[in-house]
Amino acid sequence: CCFMSNHFDVSQSVNIKSNPYIVFEQINDFENWENWEPWSEQDSTINNTISKLKSGVGSYRSWTSTNSGNGTMTITNSKILESIEFDINIEGWNSFNAKFTFNATEKGVKVTWKHYGYLPFLMRGIAPIFKKVMMQDFESGLFNLKEYCENIASKTSDIILTEWETRPFIYIVDSCSTNNIEYKLTELYTEIYQHLTNKQKKPIGQPFIQYILFPKNIEDEDKVVLKAGTFIETEVEIQGSIKNGHSTAGKILQASHFGSYETLYRTHDKMRLYCDKKNLTRTEKNYEFFINNPD
Repeated sequence: CCFMSNHFDVSQSVNIKSNPYIVFEQINDFENWENWEPWSEQDSTINNTISKLKSGVGSYRSWTSTNSGNGTMTITNSKILESIEFDINIEGWNSFNAKFTFNATEKGVKVTWKHYGYLPFLMRGIAPIFKKVMMQDFESGLFNLKEYCENIASKTSDIILTEWETRPFIYIVDSCSTNNIEYKLTELYTEIYQHLTNKQKKPIGQPFIQYILFPKNIEDEDKVVLKAGTFIETEVEIQGSIKNGHSTAGKILQASHFGSYETLYRTHDKMRLYCDKKNLTRTEKNYEFFINNPD
């Protein structure tokens, strides 16, 4: 077996009819791996642990198993809607690499899962069996990923065209990466509500967010610019990054979304289609109001 190749390169692809961002986040965020990874189905002794940083570069997922051994996978590179790369270390093995690539299709995204690296000397003789087992894992995992992403439940209420009076609000504009939206919103809402408390003012209704800039294409920078705020009865004295604003009076289109936050795009798509059919033109960025905490 000393004449067998010491290098392996195994890959498998699948087409998924879902929003590419949903698919990307299923892989970029280790908390989502339980939705689709194949190994827990095969080995009941696996115990997984996720790093405090749940997603993106530097996050890791480690495991212990009576049947499959112990190991760690760490994200070393993450380019939104383009690729995610990993280092994988399994006790008693050479470390090797993994990579997921994402290519937009007409109806969704093509995902390719690849492992590559060097086999330990004593494993080279059974390289064909090793690659076959890895391909089976790919097929099972990608099938699970496709099933999950294509069948996330959601519902949109009736779309209503109504009138909206101008209303005051306070807000902060800030930016972050797509991985850090949740943390950034928590930070901004905390600052806003603390300011209202200091000024002895109360918010009206639920907080809102407007996305001023959001990456949509592979070549886009991983940067989100957002406006977080809440409506109030009257303007308040402002300080620092907190500003006063007023909504525009006129006709508005509104709908409620029921389901995971990652499926919200479906309601946005339905509202855009409604506008197209009714020859309506949008004049502002959408307001998103959180009735409960987004999952």
